[in-house]
Amino acid sequence: VARREASGEFELRWGIIGCGDVCERKSGPAMRKVPGSSIVAVMRRDLEKARDFAQRHGVHRVYNRVEDLLADPLVNAVYVATPPHLHCEMTVKAAESGRPVLVEKPMARTPDECRRMIRACALNNVLLMVAYYRRFFPMTRHLQELVAGGDLGEVRHARLYLTFATRISPTDERAWRWNPEISGGGQLMDIGSHRIDILHCLFGPASEATAWFDPHPPDKVERTVSATVVYRSGVVVSILVDEGMAFPEDCLEIQGTKGRLVARPFDTNLTVHTLARGKRTYSFQVPQPSHEKLIAHFLDVMRGQARPLIPGEEGIQANLVIDAIYRSALEGRTVAVESVDVDL
Repeated sequence: VARREASGEFELRWGIIGCGDVCERKSGPAMRKVPGSSIVAVMRRDLEKARDFAQRHGVHRVYNRVEDLLADPLVNAVYVATPPHLHCEMTVKAAESGRPVLVEKPMARTPDECRRMIRACALNNVLLMVAYYRRFFPMTRHLQELVAGGDLGEVRHARLYLTFATRISPTDERAWRWNPEISGGGQLMDIGSHRIDILHCLFGPASEATAWFDPHPPDKVERTVSATVVYRSGVVVSILVDEGMAFPEDCLEIQGTKGRLVARPFDTNLTVHTLARGKRTYSFQVPQPSHEKLIAHFLDVMRGQARPLIPGEEGIQANLVIDAIYRSALEGRTVAVESVDVDL
């Protein structure tokens, strides 16, 4: 349906499945801000919370069943913002209704769920994109230019540190993130997937991972992950994700034969030191709302004015690496990163 009407005049009329915290702070404001985009319907199993969100965001059509939202003729694009255990099911249903899909990160809990999503959208000829919105941040674009442009020479090594303070209380409404049946993993899967996606953006597909983690029973997900990931491009990346740190850090360091860079904090401050140009520092602003450029890009793709930057085949890449890290830690050996391999 949406593909047939896509043109230069196409406007996104979003139906949101799962209008929670991310929609409140990030995607919802972006959908309302981008010209040619609006929210026409929301769905949440808790109808009162759905009505509350709708009232505050000027949305008039509210549902507590996904089937009812997908039957709404005004909806011509679907945004899936549920917890990850529902990403696959909701994406498949939206695709079968003939609507393009934007799904939150991580794409799903497992690579196989991601493959099902890619297959469903391909068979129904609808767009699938994954909401790795940091691809559009100024920092990410500058890192791409530095790595691809040769300023650092041959890039050989990188180190990624993502550490956190104490884990949130089990009674917090966000505590589902530490239930692997819902989330698919711990901080590596949740916030770490953003960083793994950027590594793929910079270095391409990964080939293998060697990892260790400390689950700290009785917790069901890890508190600490230490991994080495080798990329097909030859870059070797050391990754540390840890909770309970006194001084949390979000840092990426890249080493090349002609220079190095340090992004700390990852999204905003950058120091580059090269043989040719010496030491330089940069400061970047985080776009607000964070999803604005992502939503604008989705609209451009639907209008035929751009190719999708993060289709399902790209979005799955973070899941493939994270899956290899988890399997390596569990099995105590180096594990090959699977390929996409979607059978249509």
